[in-house]
Amino acid sequence: MTRSCRQSGFTLLEVLVAVAVLAIGFVGVLQVVAQCESRSRDNRDRAEALRLAESKLNELSVQTDLQPGSDEGDFGAENSRFSWKQRIENTETDGLLKLTMTVNWRSGSREQGVDLSACVAPGVLNTGSSATSEAASTTSDAESAASGAAAGATPGMGLPGGGAGGAGGRTGSPSSSSSLR
Repeated sequence: MTRSCRQSGFTLLEVLVAVAVLAIGFVGVLQVVAQCESRSRDNRDRAEALRLAESKLNELSVQTDLQPGSDEGDFGAENSRFSWKQRIENTETDGLLKLTMTVNWRSGSREQGVDLSACVAPGVLNTGSSATSEAASTTSDAESAASGAAAGATPGMGLPGGGAGGAGGRTGSPSSSSSLR
């Protein structure tokens, strides 16, 4: 009588295949985590840029001696990655000015920015919150305008509720708009 002795367990080849499958899965998970962190950082930067733009636009909108023109600067050492540009333009309506505040920053190799606009009548106090956001879109140098639509924005469509650009207490602000790029 012959007895065959068979050992149970895994062969070296089976172990190597299992380790390779686990390594590939682990690399995929790490890539997803890195992408999530990058997008989270981009969203924090956009939120900070929008806050800075709104603050600067509010400072500008309470001035009573506004004249058409442009200016630019930075936010000092506290927000040294961000810079701003303002543009004041006449509108078709007498006494109404369009203020546009742009905040730019660099994220990796991409230049990004936030544009925030409001129409004001200098010297006329509007304490109501009747402002409405006209448009919001998200783009960057490497992205197309389609990404703005994917973010839920439709340029030219009014969004009720004030949006990021609407603010009570802003002087003479019948309308405002914001856009992220």
